[in-house]
Amino acid sequence: PGAPGGLVCDDALPAMLEALRGSGSEGSEGSQGVFGEGACSLPGGDRAFFQAVPCVRVQQPCDWHTIRPHFDAQYGHVDATLNFYLPLSEGTFGSAALQLESAEGAEDFVPLALGHGEAAMFHGARLAHFTVANAEDVSRYTLDFRVVWGALRTPTAHGGGGENSVRGEQYEVGAYFSEARREAASGKWRVVTRGVPSRQHGFPFGSGGEGLGARKE
Repeated sequence: PGAPGGLVCDDALPAMLEALRGSGSEGSEGSQGVFGEGACSLPGGDRAFFQAVPCVRVQQPCDWHTIRPHFDAQYGHVDATLNFYLPLSEGTFGSAALQLESAEGAEDFVPLALGHGEAAMFHGARLAHFTVANAEDVSRYTLDFRVVWGALRTPTAHGGGGENSVRGEQYEVGAYFSEARREAASGKWRVVTRGVPSRQHGFPFGSGGEGLGARKE
């Protein structure tokens, strides 16, 4: 299992590159306002790391929330982490949607409303988000995954050795993360190292599941 290479290399990474260059939502959370306009020219700007196994989330109509308020840095993800989020069903709206603030600490939560075929990119490492009880008459089916720009995934930021330690565990390339590189001639992205399911990916891999080792392309 894993995020489809076409989705990441053809859609997510070009969108992230555009945001970093400031040619999209310039100065907004999750793009140039977070990383700075020189991020693309930093060493490692032709590399990106993405969550090897995406999260598929389902929330049926219910009387309770499924995700408490949090931002991903609380779980050891670095500040440069961006989240990609897309509905797998007819869309997300109202209480059948992720609730997201517009800026760090704003607490002005609104539903992340998306139609089928749309996707959102947001700075989940610092923007608080959560779910509420689904009072709609439809279930929510979504897919999400995290991406870190290669130039910003430094040994210092990840607690040494290019890896991020949290609760005695690590977010490693070849386990939690896959790696993609951008070809100089064509500008296209290609997966060079694929991660594998690990306990960091959560259910059903959290019950003793371990990464089985990196696979080079």
